[in-house]
Amino acid sequence: MTKKDFFRVLIKIFTLYGLLISAISFINQLTLLRQSINDIFFLISVVGSFSVTLIFLYLVINFTDNIINFLKLDSGFDDDKIVFENLNNQSLYKIAIVILGGFLMVDSFPRIIMDLVNEFKILASNNELFNHEANFYGEIIRVFNLVIGYVLITNASRIAKFLDKN
Repeated sequence: MTKKDFFRVLIKIFTLYGLLISAISFINQLTLLRQSINDIFFLISVVGSFSVTLIFLYLVINFTDNIINFLKLDSGFDDDKIVFENLNNQSLYKIAIVILGGFLMVDSFPRIIMDLVNEFKILASNNELFNHEANFYGEIIRVFNLVIGYVLITNASRIAKFLDKN
């Protein structure tokens, strides 16, 4: 297995994980829709955010090679082939860092979109919600997780070298 094939498989697994998380979130939002059946904006926001997430996941699946080339995931290895019997510590660190960064990104992205759509819905509605205060703490944490995931993936070689030294 080449390193590019390995990262292709990883990206597609993360994409399927993101699809599963998004589908579960969509089903949960549909159960809330039953309670507010007359709220068409809620339906549009739920379907819209799920559609945006599906489009993003579709693009990730179709442009996996471009993502690998952009993030330079296949560079920094000594050999083009990945042999699992001969992995050294630094290669294991790289793989673990990329997996961790991928989980942070895949977990945060759909929630950020859903939170932004919900907050926009609340701000755009004519009705005031009782005791609703804008609290962006969760959104800030999710954006922070998204940025950390990106930094981990793009700097996996440097972090692995640092971890291998210590």
